[in-house]
Amino acid sequence: MELLTQWRDRILPTIDIIKRTAGTTEDEFLQIGARLQEFYAKSQESSRLAHRLVDLVSDDDYHALVAGLRRMTDEMAEYLEASRLQNRESCDSLEQVLELLETVSQPLAAFKKMDKTLRMLGISTKIESARLGEAGNGFMSLAVDVGKLSCLVREKTDSIRIQRELLGSVLAKHLQVGKASKLLQTKEACSMLNAATISFDELADLNARCSSCGELAGQVSGEVSSSISEVVSSLQIHDMMRQQMEHVSEALERLACEVDTTLAIECDDERLAAAVGQVGDVCELQVAQVQNATNELHEAVVSAIDNLHDIGERQSLLSCEIMNATGSNGASENSFFTDLRNVFSDLGAVLRKCAETDRLFFATLGKVAETISEISGFVSSIEEVSTEINLIALNAQIRAAHTGQDGVALGVLAEGINSLSKVAAPQANELLRTLSSISVLTDTLVSKAECELAVLGERLTGMEEKSDKTVSSLEQMNEKISRLLVDLVGSVGELNEDIRQLTSGITVHYSVAELTRSVACELNEVVSQARERVPATNEFHENLRHMASRYTMQSERRIHEAIARRHSGAAEDSVVNSMEYADSGGDSEFGDNVDLF
Repeated sequence: MELLTQWRDRILPTIDIIKRTAGTTEDEFLQIGARLQEFYAKSQESSRLAHRLVDLVSDDDYHALVAGLRRMTDEMAEYLEASRLQNRESCDSLEQVLELLETVSQPLAAFKKMDKTLRMLGISTKIESARLGEAGNGFMSLAVDVGKLSCLVREKTDSIRIQRELLGSVLAKHLQVGKASKLLQTKEACSMLNAATISFDELADLNARCSSCGELAGQVSGEVSSSISEVVSSLQIHDMMRQQMEHVSEALERLACEVDTTLAIECDDERLAAAVGQVGDVCELQVAQVQNATNELHEAVVSAIDNLHDIGERQSLLSCEIMNATGSNGASENSFFTDLRNVFSDLGAVLRKCAETDRLFFATLGKVAETISEISGFVSSIEEVSTEINLIALNAQIRAAHTGQDGVALGVLAEGINSLSKVAAPQANELLRTLSSISVLTDTLVSKAECELAVLGERLTGMEEKSDKTVSSLEQMNEKISRLLVDLVGSVGELNEDIRQLTSGITVHYSVAELTRSVACELNEVVSQARERVPATNEFHENLRHMASRYTMQSERRIHEAIARRHSGAAEDSVVNSMEYADSGGDSEFGDNVDLF
């Protein structure tokens, strides 16, 4: 009897613990339930942002932008080819000018020789005039005229030579710099056009990737809804555990009352043995029920936490996939569209350099035309010298004839002067023909280049306007994508942080396990002592039939049945399977009278 009193005193505190345990879960479960709608709304907002991002690179505006980019690069390629051909033609013409300028050397050498001959004849005439004395006075003025002609020829010849050398130097320099600049610019532009072409393929890939992201967004949305449903299902364990704990406490309270009744009356050994056996049976069954409820609570809470984490992880995965698809990290200055915008900005700058190179070539052609015009003027002056020489020679011959026998030497000098006029005219004509060829070549080239540059200039202006619009469109799209990505990353980050804060504070499954562990320890001690005195019998099921009728959940019935089979001598594997089946919840864990959370 004293032992029954000790057992009752150990059972009563466990009843209080069980009742307290049944009430400890409500606050945390209500807290989780209250946040579910918030998490679902934030998850839906993240999915909505993801869909907007996907739509942004899949709509008609996006396809129109890509088509416009392709057309613009085609126009730029055509412009580059036209500019290259025009530059090559200009270079070829300038090289021809250089070759023609080289042919000017021969007439200039003849003029230089003429200058020396004139000076020599002038000196000889002065000497002969001095020898004749009074009779040679008329020849002195002729010598002076010859000297003047010599100076004129020398002056004009030097001017032509200087202009030719200067023009040749300018042309050679412009050709070298122009060719190198054009080659570099064309190479840069072609490289950028290739980069732009590759970018178009990336744009197509981007569209495909974002379409996949759209499918992923739909999948994530469905998975999030499924996870929310799983959490709701897990939260229902609160009512199930509460009912199960209430049934345990009721069973133990009834047992305590029966023990008090037994203690209040005189009992024979048989009745006392029955009371001891009942204590062992009831306590053993309630330990199993408490452990089952604790295990199911732990699994449900862990499942709820895992599903909440899955919600955040799925949204994070979607966010990362979209950032990878758009080649962005959420910063407006670091994305695929930023790179493409920079390509077209740099390409526009290179095209402007090409246009500047073309304008410099045109300016060079203009200088060539001006210089050739000046040289032609000098040649015309030399051509006039030929006429002057002829007149001087004729005058000298007349004076020599009037002088008589003493003027024979002067007559010879006059013949020499006259022969120079015959040499000067052909050389001047040859030089004029060369200069005329250069002039015709440059005039034609200037006229053609002026027309082509005007056309190319109009095309460049049009392309610059289109490029500006395209760059502006790229900047706008990049800005939209960046804003949406920032919003998406922020939304997902906020959702994950809220989930982390909530789940880090969920400890109900640990606190309940700690409480039920002490209950199980106390009750197992009672069971152990009771079984030492009265072993379990196969009458367990009949003795506790009244208890089975109060169960509202299938797991309770299965545990009861498993314990009964154990004491009836059923195979151990069968009993273990029944216990595991009870712990797993079976086919329908909710049973009857379960309040949905």
